[in-house]
Amino acid sequence: MRLLIAALAMAGLSGCALLPPRARACPDVTSADAWVNRMPGPEAADHSLIVSMRLHTWDLWMLRTITQEETPRILQIELVPGGAGHPGAAGFRSATAGHPDRIEIFCNGQLHHTIEGVMTVS
Repeated sequence: MRLLIAALAMAGLSGCALLPPRARACPDVTSADAWVNRMPGPEAADHSLIVSMRLHTWDLWMLRTITQEETPRILQIELVPGGAGHPGAAGFRSATAGHPDRIEIFCNGQLHHTIEGVMTVS
């Protein structure tokens, strides 16, 4: 009987270790802008797409690409905890993203923020 109780207790404890960590709450977005850099310079222009976000948090967050080829005019990126940078800010830069019509920012698998009308800076 003691062996059965000990086995059940161990199974319960090992099950807790298998649970995924709880997702962090997504910070509020205080501002978000996106533009394509077409500024001339001493070298060939890179025409990078740049996304800049201000977040209502003191934690570090970063943006990364979600691969989706079905909608090329909509860029989907994900806001995730971590990264290097400044607390309360997140940025994204891509030389291959083109000039999307809309940027959708997801957090914890849900649409969190949308940027309409990507500017061109020249």
